[in-house]
Amino acid sequence: TVKQDAQETHAFKDFELGQPASLDVLSAGKAIRQLAQPLCVRLLVLSGWNPVPRNRQLKGDLLYLLVTTLENQSYHVTAGSSGFYVNASSTSRFNAENYGVAHAGQAGVREAAYYSAHSLVTLLRRLSPKFGKGLAEIQKAMAERDPAETLPFPLAEQAATPWVVRGAENSVPAAYDVGAPQDAFLRQGALVADSLRDWNEELQSIREMPRETLGDRVLRDRQLHKWHAEFVEAAIPGAMAVVGGELVPLNPTDPVDQHMFLRDNIFYSKGFDGRETFAALGGDAAAHVATGKDITGVRLLNQLDTQGLHTLGSVVVDYCGVRVVAQSVVPGVFRRQEATPIVYGSVDQGVTVGADAEFHRL
Repeated sequence: TVKQDAQETHAFKDFELGQPASLDVLSAGKAIRQLAQPLCVRLLVLSGWNPVPRNRQLKGDLLYLLVTTLENQSYHVTAGSSGFYVNASSTSRFNAENYGVAHAGQAGVREAAYYSAHSLVTLLRRLSPKFGKGLAEIQKAMAERDPAETLPFPLAEQAATPWVVRGAENSVPAAYDVGAPQDAFLRQGALVADSLRDWNEELQSIREMPRETLGDRVLRDRQLHKWHAEFVEAAIPGAMAVVGGELVPLNPTDPVDQHMFLRDNIFYSKGFDGRETFAALGGDAAAHVATGKDITGVRLLNQLDTQGLHTLGSVVVDYCGVRVVAQSVVPGVFRRQEATPIVYGSVDQGVTVGADAEFHRL
């Protein structure tokens, strides 16, 4: 009977394979609310004393956090190279010294070791009894659930049907969260959040990973999947900004259909026939189809996985009726070159066709 009850309450109960696909957007926030897990802290955000001053960086400080426990006690926490500790700062005065040292001898203040720990979880357990209780309940509930219900998956917030948007009842945030805009800083650190990734360098480095054994291929494929998921996630906001006119084009004097954009080391262009390459084939409609065929060709080349053959990271985003092509930046593409870099194939409807014996062998 226990086994039967488990089968009746699993994550995919009443799931019908033949049912038409829903146009709703997968919402990680909605799924978390359905899990109804208890809170551990009331607030966990970056402190207003970030970024870390240079003199404190030399002493190992990496980040400053502001934590409000369920007991309504606020603590300024320093994340350093040796762990975490409660500092003596307040919202009006900065003091990076350990709270136990700065207030030694005062009533209710413990020794300095009490306010420091190698792990943030250990420190919060010590400061807040309700944190430890809530964390234990969450861990117990997670262990009893199917992994598919609790583990995050890439692109959970993106719709498979980009022309459909969320309804009004799903677009309102569940709760006021001052930490939401700081997510990038909390994940990567105050000094890393503004750095730009070299998407093309990362992709080509992953493709050059060894593939001799099964373990090598599994590790390489996992890295490729992770890179593609992150690239798509980064390209979508950029494409939306392109359509919304929020980015300054690289060639502002050219016609609007020929505008090209660069954001976060991702190159954007619209799927229009701005240079009249497809004028005899249907104009913008033909260019719209051609961009989709280009992505199909890239996908087929990636499936062949020919050693020595490298392709760009490419994504097509359809937003508000506009097709935007996002690609990783080709090294040297913005340098002025006298001769054409095309050595194989044609970019002018077959007027000139390049050939290369080495590339042909690939």
